[in-house]
Amino acid sequence: MMVYFNKYIVPKAIAKGGKARLGDALIAQTCIDKNISLLTRDRDFRAFGDAAGLDLVLGIRTD
Repeated sequence: MMVYFNKYIVPKAIAKGGKARLGDALIAQTCIDKNISLLTRDRDFRAFGDAAGLDLVLGIRTD
């Protein structure tokens, strides 16, 4: 599987005031490319949802 990294996804996420680590950006880009939702507890992905249209489902802790 080849992922084509959109060089604009990180600057857009940062411009929205979020964090944009490379690993998070690659995961977000893969989900966007494959048109699948991302289920996570990591709220840093909200920046990608706002900036690039990532369909994000934030899980909650049930400890």
